[in-house]
Amino acid sequence: MSELVTYAGYPVREIAALPLKKMLEELIAAADYVMGAGLDDGESVKLVRWLVNYLYEKYGYMPMTHIEAAINEGSVGRRGGTSKLVPRNIIIWISEQEKIYQEQHVSKMKKADEERRNADLKGTKTDSMIAKAVIMKIRWKCDGRISSEEYDRVSSKKIYELLVSGKKESEISVREVMI
Repeated sequence: MSELVTYAGYPVREIAALPLKKMLEELIAAADYVMGAGLDDGESVKLVRWLVNYLYEKYGYMPMTHIEAAINEGSVGRRGGTSKLVPRNIIIWISEQEKIYQEQHVSKMKKADEERRNADLKGTKTDSMIAKAVIMKIRWKCDGRISSEEYDRVSSKKIYELLVSGKKESEISVREVMI
């Protein structure tokens, strides 16, 4: 059971064959008990050997936790198949578990994308406030509200800070932002 804990989040392809074999032997033994299948040692060895190869070939990307869930849940009838502990049913269990894995993966990707988009929007708002502050300063110069000499003494940073604090453009005076 310690290998199952150690390799829980690892994709199957990143687990060496011996630890994978040991974990699958444990899982198949538990499934055999739960299903009352009564596999003899020879059948169990063949089933584990087949399963190791099958997982490396078809499901190398799936985390071991999902393989464990497929076998545990499948053995009690929650992943389809029949009541026999045979490769066909294990394939059904893993393919059903793969759907769950894919849904979880898509959900994580959507959440990460949403967080990234929100962060980008926050950055855009800050950028637009900086631009607005600079535009205000330029507009004041063009409108004649400030002279060329005063232009360098008007602080774009102070304008920005007032905008961020919620003050409207029309409420900001030149005197407030002079340095």
